[in-house]
Amino acid sequence: MKYVIIIDSVATLPEYVIKQRPIKILPVEITIDGNSQPDTLVASELNTIYKSDLINTNSKIDTTPPSEDDIHSYLMNEVAPHYDYAVCQTTSAANSPIFSAFKNCANNINIDAKKKRNSLGIQHPFYMSYVNSETSNAGQGLLALYADAMLSKGVEFSVYRENVEKFKRAVRTYTVVKDVLYTRNRAKRLGIDSIALPTAFIGQLIGVSPIIRFTRDVMTPLVLKPGYEKAVAKVCLYAIEQINQGLFLNFINIAYAGPISDLDQITEFQTLKSVAQTKKVKLVIGMMSLCGCINYSPGSFSMGIAPKNQTADPTA
Repeated sequence: MKYVIIIDSVATLPEYVIKQRPIKILPVEITIDGNSQPDTLVASELNTIYKSDLINTNSKIDTTPPSEDDIHSYLMNEVAPHYDYAVCQTTSAANSPIFSAFKNCANNINIDAKKKRNSLGIQHPFYMSYVNSETSNAGQGLLALYADAMLSKGVEFSVYRENVEKFKRAVRTYTVVKDVLYTRNRAKRLGIDSIALPTAFIGQLIGVSPIIRFTRDVMTPLVLKPGYEKAVAKVCLYAIEQINQGLFLNFINIAYAGPISDLDQITEFQTLKSVAQTKKVKLVIGMMSLCGCINYSPGSFSMGIAPKNQTADPTA
């Protein structure tokens, strides 16, 4: 049975990973200062945008998630004629209507896909599943890697559905915010009071960067570290600790809203790469999607990890 994993572009995976795996992106529409375009994970396009300073505190930015009609059309044209099973994973239902849109149109998609495939002479039944990842960004990308790791081994889809519900509860997304005031303004616009205004202004004045945890549909600011590089270093040291203690999946997904070469200037990031290689943990490193960048700020760093130690955080 041929499968495809469908994620929205709030998730982040490197372009090369998507090309190597049966993963498709349903893009969010991005409007910046009146100019609209579908989100992208093409590294060259992201690099140009991030270098242009197009996304900043003064930018007027809107995102339009795919509608039920968009989802239906995409699956009918891009998925049903080519795949037997569509594994759909969405960003957190707490912060986006995308999961509800998938849920609302799933029955019609399954019915119409059968008709479409019959007209094409395809006799094999079509199945569609959908899951709320309960996170976003790098953590959501990690969930897609988990799905591919399972399905590529030929596990039954009933087993996949059971296991993915367990695994997603173990996924932690840690994001280090580069521009606190930008993130606070964006969160307030979305109705998310994740960073109080006084904290945002203080952060801008003294160079503090928060570490935000997103798991199980809950976004929590954990700690304010003095200096962006120190905050990223703290997350990297946490990841090293979790590698040594054990992971539920030997992948760590990292997304950065800027040139990846910037990260190599942080000693702890280099150490993380060395430890991961020694311990045979695959670091998947790529540029953050526009949607991810817009939600947090240019220059932000996001890590998706599934540690066996579910009580630790990069807070000390």
